[in-house]
Amino acid sequence: PVHGSAPKYAGKDVANPFGAILTAAMMLDHAGLDEPARWGSAPFDVGTGGAEIPTDVRNVLATDPDIAAVTYYSAVTVSVDTNSLFVAGMQPERGELLPPVLSGRLPQSDDEIVVGEVTARDLELDVGDEFEVSGPGGLQRLRISGLAVIPSVERGDGIGEGGVVTVGGLSRIDPDAALNIAGVEFRQGADVGAAKRLSTLTGMEFRPAEATPDIVNLDRIRMIPLLVAGVLAVFAVLSLTHQLLVTGRQRRRDIGVLKALGANRNDVTRIAHFQATTFSLAVIVLAIPIGTVAGQSAYRFVTNGIGAQDDSTVPLAAIAGSIIVLLILANAVAMLPARRARRLSPALQLNRE
Repeated sequence: PVHGSAPKYAGKDVANPFGAILTAAMMLDHAGLDEPARWGSAPFDVGTGGAEIPTDVRNVLATDPDIAAVTYYSAVTVSVDTNSLFVAGMQPERGELLPPVLSGRLPQSDDEIVVGEVTARDLELDVGDEFEVSGPGGLQRLRISGLAVIPSVERGDGIGEGGVVTVGGLSRIDPDAALNIAGVEFRQGADVGAAKRLSTLTGMEFRPAEATPDIVNLDRIRMIPLLVAGVLAVFAVLSLTHQLLVTGRQRRRDIGVLKALGANRNDVTRIAHFQATTFSLAVIVLAIPIGTVAGQSAYRFVTNGIGAQDDSTVPLAAIAGSIIVLLILANAVAMLPARRARRLSPALQLNRE
């Protein structure tokens, strides 16, 4: 009903990075930082990294009804040219408690190994390549069967660093290696109680998995993107408020003409809210696709940098919620210019023209 084109909404320059940061923040918040399986580790572990786990304890782990899965590990540090490589030997014993595979497959023969993405980049290797490692058992040649999220056992940082071989493969590298760590996953709902019971029964502590340094660092900064998104949201609302006020002043003559033609207070109010909603929808249509793509790219950059799983999903619920909140705030902001437009005298305004 108001002639003239709508002014450029400067708030879209704020909304675009807001959408990207919100998407990346929500992905990071749901990235499984509190789920050890997502970063390659078992929910609980048993053993000190020293002597081999006793047979009676292994019998308990194999038969206890509260345990869903068990995988045994041992680890050794080897040399690859001038670099050090932390290698874990793995023996699945019960259930499915295996490192997440990013590409290729887990090792099946004693001359195969999976490595983390960071290690693969550092050594300039890929799936199918072969390389030599030097350990207590002498020089051994290994073929990369896949890239995986490496579990953190003993002194290893895990995630994107290190490698995993079969138990037979570890025996080739270190003939004295013994299975001294057990990764344990309890059945759903039995975690804490079962861990305390089994610790008393076996005399060995069932410890919750400790986050690796990379996960600890991500956990420390997980709220920062949300805070930045919040600040940008405030700027977007302020920008929208300014734009509506400026537009209201620029179109006082239009409002005066409409009132002179019979528009009542409700009509003027609807115009202000319609304009605010139109501005917001224009920003949403532009910002959401761009922000989603940019946010996913930022999330992939972080996960690929540490060698974690890149299984990002778009946080649709958070995006839908932000759209609803933006529309509500836009119409709340529109109440101020609407109030000014209702108080405008058409006679005085048109007399000035």
